[in-house]
Amino acid sequence: GLKSLVFALPTSFAIIFLIHSSLADMLSISTILIPWNSIIIAIVMVFIIVLVTMMYSSSKIKKQNIIDQIREENI
Repeated sequence: GLKSLVFALPTSFAIIFLIHSSLADMLSISTILIPWNSIIIAIVMVFIIVLVTMMYSSSKIKKQNIIDQIREENI
């Protein structure tokens, strides 16, 4: 999750700046409006999705018998 946020957040801020600079001439906007609420919601959702997938995969691993899995791979 952190790795994806490290790449996504600077990219999104760059896109926000590019949109602002392209619209600033037409609309005479002086300040950049950054949607902090949306960014925080996106960050929280990334961690929730990673947490849910980790919990699901760990529950699948706990249900399996490791010795039987090794035997099946060797056959």
